[in-house]
Amino acid sequence: MVNETLTEPQLRSRSFRLNKCQEPKNSCEPFSFGGHLDPPLGLRPHSIRPFAIQSSILGDRLAPEREIATPSQRRRSCMQALFIGVSVFVVVSAGAFVGWIVGQRLPHQVTDEIKGLVTISTAVVATVSALSLGLLLSTANTAFTARGNNVTQISAELIRLDRMLRWYGADADAARETLRHYAECKATDLFPEKPEDPVRVDNPATYELLFRVEEMLLSLHPAGPREQWLVGQAITLAGDIGNARWLLVQQEGQGIPGALVALVTFWLTLLFVSFGLFAPRKLMAALVLVLCALAVSGAVGLILDLEDPYTGLVRISPVPMRTAVEALKQQVVMPTTLETGASIPENCP
Repeated sequence: MVNETLTEPQLRSRSFRLNKCQEPKNSCEPFSFGGHLDPPLGLRPHSIRPFAIQSSILGDRLAPEREIATPSQRRRSCMQALFIGVSVFVVVSAGAFVGWIVGQRLPHQVTDEIKGLVTISTAVVATVSALSLGLLLSTANTAFTARGNNVTQISAELIRLDRMLRWYGADADAARETLRHYAECKATDLFPEKPEDPVRVDNPATYELLFRVEEMLLSLHPAGPREQWLVGQAITLAGDIGNARWLLVQQEGQGIPGALVALVTFWLTLLFVSFGLFAPRKLMAALVLVLCALAVSGAVGLILDLEDPYTGLVRISPVPMRTAVEALKQQVVMPTTLETGASIPENCP
């Protein structure tokens, strides 16, 4: 087979014809000619590449859209964490009362050696359980904090990129408008205003807007070193926004294995059975065991809830993204040049 070589306009024409039937469903789903991967630097206007390389690029951009969780699936995920936490509480509490019942049937002449053996064994299980719960909680909190930092990074870089484009001048107004549209759609994807709307971390239509911003930045024609520096900084910021977006996408679905949760639950149940064996047969002792079971089961439920930082009981704050959207809507006049000899104020206004 003879390798075919196509120019960039021909490739774009082919890609557009393949996706011409796609209709936008809402304001955040414009026409697109592909999927949602970062465009390589070589795929730019006036560039010619072998068709074998270009076809692989288009194949990635025309990849099928990743399945997005529906609102019912999101609610099911939130309820699943609550259900598992309640289940752990029931199982651990039942273990404590089973130990209490078994303790009543033990002979009254239980030697100190047996009590010492139970105490030492319980200490080993308690240590392993405490270390495991602490490690799981630390891991879940680290992942939750990392996603929150990624959202904050995106919002800060959006504001910085908008300032760069404002400073560049009127030639970058179209890119600024597309960037504002991207910020609004991204905020809606991550933090929908209506509870029934889905959370779309991986929305190809929204990412296509960022790709358009990058294309507009590359189409600018800097007139001097100042404009060249601004364009370079803007392209770097746009790439950083894309990287942070992909970090959020790749972190989806990285949860704690269910087998590990089941193993920790078994350790906790065994621990509470040993507590009930020699616990005094009084109401205060039963109340203490129930409260302790509620505490450890709440920790397990919290660990599972932190895996879904957008719809769980503990959520990432939407304030940074909404602040960025409001900042991009503001009409701020940026200085184009600094006159020679102009005085610089010593104090802030």
